[in-house]
Amino acid sequence: MPADITDNPVYRQPGFVPFLASRLCAVFAMQIQAIVVAWQVYDITHDPLTLGYVGLAQFLPMIVLLLPAGDVVDRFDRKRILQLSWAAQALCSVLLILLSLHQPDSAAPFYAVLVLFGAARAFTGPTLQSLLPQIVPRDQLGKAIAINSSIMKIGVIGGPMLGGLLYAFGPTLTYGVNLGCFVIAQLALAGVPVRYAFERVQTDDTAWQRFTAGIHYIRNKPVILGVISLDLFAVLFGGSSRCCRCTPTRSFTSAPRALARCAARSPSVRS
Repeated sequence: MPADITDNPVYRQPGFVPFLASRLCAVFAMQIQAIVVAWQVYDITHDPLTLGYVGLAQFLPMIVLLLPAGDVVDRFDRKRILQLSWAAQALCSVLLILLSLHQPDSAAPFYAVLVLFGAARAFTGPTLQSLLPQIVPRDQLGKAIAINSSIMKIGVIGGPMLGGLLYAFGPTLTYGVNLGCFVIAQLALAGVPVRYAFERVQTDDTAWQRFTAGIHYIRNKPVILGVISLDLFAVLFGGSSRCCRCTPTRSFTSAPRALARCAARSPSVRS
């Protein structure tokens, strides 16, 4: 790679800023949808237990697809996988718009859409984590990760707040904003060059053998195991913001605005 490219500041690396923009739009869409779909389901059922079902509908497909998703990301074009994953999530926004227009009296169709959404997100996470090293040179990866994490906090905090404010104008408009964010994310990602991808070597290993090799590697690296464990407990005990869906209805007269304030103060730990 020419020195005049690798010596550029990280924000001047070709594709880095469009990648940040695409991911920020996608994070906004996911955070807005997460806060609004749970609020809408609660509006339909008035049962706090359904908030747990909303999370479960997204969590179960992510667990089921945990191993296949990681294996697919390792073996195929990560940028294309991310594009397909975001396209599936955009389809979920379209389905939620249609459901909102028909004003169903049951939450079951929303759960079905969220299962599809969770399946798509199973591929989004590992792809995003492994795509950035293919966009910037290795010696600038640390700075790129730091900037990326800082920028993503804007979406993690601002997304739920915006979702709560938009819900005051109705769920249809909110899901339309989600769809627009995913479209912008796709357009920005299309112009991101992947210049540092390693050449894939075809092997005869099975998916299970590759998985056990990864487990063996983690067990031999205590630092990696510690970081993963810390992240696990942060996610496990960091979900108090899920209680925000029913609290504003019981405590405030302007529920959507109260939801926006509550969600902004308790952002999700996941982007």
